[in-house]
Amino acid sequence: MKENNDYISYLLSYIGEAGNRVAFSKEETQAKVRLIAEMRKLGLDVYTDEAGNIYGFLYADNEVSDNETIKVVGIGSHIDSVPNGGNFDGLVGIISGMAAIKTINENNVKIKENIAIIALECEESSVFGKSCLGSKFISKKISTEQLRAIPIVSESFNDGLGLTYGDKLHECNKYLQLPILNKKIEFLYFLEPHIEQGPMLVDSNKKIGIVSSIAAPSRVKFTLIGKGGHDGTIPMTSRRDALVGFNELYNIYRGLRHEMNINDRLRTNIGVVDIEGSSINRIPGKLSTTVSARGLDDKLMTNFMNELILRVESNLPDIDIKVITERLEQGIPLHLNPDLVNKVRKSAKEYSILEMWSGAGHDTVYMNEVCRYGAIVFFIPNTGISHEPSEFAEVEDINLAVCLLGKLLEEIK
Repeated sequence: MKENNDYISYLLSYIGEAGNRVAFSKEETQAKVRLIAEMRKLGLDVYTDEAGNIYGFLYADNEVSDNETIKVVGIGSHIDSVPNGGNFDGLVGIISGMAAIKTINENNVKIKENIAIIALECEESSVFGKSCLGSKFISKKISTEQLRAIPIVSESFNDGLGLTYGDKLHECNKYLQLPILNKKIEFLYFLEPHIEQGPMLVDSNKKIGIVSSIAAPSRVKFTLIGKGGHDGTIPMTSRRDALVGFNELYNIYRGLRHEMNINDRLRTNIGVVDIEGSSINRIPGKLSTTVSARGLDDKLMTNFMNELILRVESNLPDIDIKVITERLEQGIPLHLNPDLVNKVRKSAKEYSILEMWSGAGHDTVYMNEVCRYGAIVFFIPNTGISHEPSEFAEVEDINLAVCLLGKLLEEIK
């Protein structure tokens, strides 16, 4: 256990040193370079694919040829983070898999199935306005051509505005120098250890969260265009600017939540408010904002978003605000394979567990579609804070995920 703790601490500090690993940033590229080196130290056969996902293979049969279709159990998560995010979201799933491989190697365990440690690209929607792009590519939800044409939409990634996914991937690959994956993969399972990103495990003093369902996000972007101007010369009663429009949008959003009696059945958020050309003495003429919704009730989520769009598009023109609406994403909640959930439950029986659903989306949603027997995410506790620099999980709890992976690999062989 102590050796695992030391190895986990080392990987967290070495691979995750930069912390802020926005997709295709120099910090994320540095983390990938270090990850690849550590994978090779474990004897893994390392490749990338057309989306920038990284695979490290440990073969059950050392004579697997490059062109053969191979069956694998995938373990991993995403390597990118949100801007100004933490070091644990995503990375925990990758290093847990690597620590499990280290234990297999050191104990000369003869594995029955090939294992692939996978660092998935661009799970966060921060840069391109769309989430889980690496796993969507694997599950054939998006083609190579479609993926590479996606433009950078976030002003927080200001060195890339005007560029595309393909442009940034090309820049990154020049540093990685990895061979492109030429193996056909048949996924048997995909296992994704992850920090909870919320307070439920900590509040209930539990160590493992067993996830049975995942809420997929629905997202929409509104661009509001009004009349800007000097903040000292336009009477308040005459203002018809973008901020006035946003205030009306926010009132519609809050009122609709109350009217539909949503409570916690649907978790919604206004995540971005970008004011064009903002200045201390300027009334904004244009801004863009995003609204997201997550829940297990697909009908409720669809009804909420449709009604929100209808009311915004109907009401704001009455106050001389032009509205441009763009649907960014429409996810469908996933109910995980009960048999696989039960295997996790059985493997985790010696730990204190909490049965729960995930309000955060995960790559497991899309990996599930290409796995013969399903994919699953399970949680370890963190401080209840995520997507912040203060995000934290205890090394001992990450090691529990490593131990659970070992038991799961025995259970599903």
